[in-house]
Amino acid sequence: MEPAKTTFKNILGAIAAGFDNAGKKIANLFNQGRNNFAVFVKDVKILGSEIKIAVFESSNPLQISNVKVVSISSTSAEIIWQTNHKATSKVNYGLSRIYDGEKQDSKKVKNHSIILTNLNPDTTYHYEVISQNGSYVYDADRIFVTAGE
Repeated sequence: MEPAKTTFKNILGAIAAGFDNAGKKIANLFNQGRNNFAVFVKDVKILGSEIKIAVFESSNPLQISNVKVVSISSTSAEIIWQTNHKATSKVNYGLSRIYDGEKQDSKKVKNHSIILTNLNPDTTYHYEVISQNGSYVYDADRIFVTAGE
């Protein structure tokens, strides 16, 4: 898909027009009955007093599904999920929504698996899964409880 390019004479005009154009594009997609899409800024170039912005729309954005904890012990948990495109895998986790731990894999896959280790027994953990492949998507604030000793 070829990105549309727009040239603006000043920065404030570029910002206002950029938001206006993105808003029009999103409204047009909704009017077409489409409700699953993403709009991305592909490139921004500043050439003197001109700004060139290349944008594109994706009707098939990265999505996460089937998030599950499939194996829990007193000190570990395996979290799995799927994405509709190949993407990286990351889990943020902690004792509250302030996630103080993370584990990730930069390999791009559709079927994701992260094993968290060195957990405390009989403890409630909050977690979120994140995948990225140019766009970024997450499924946040899920909970699991490790087994007792």
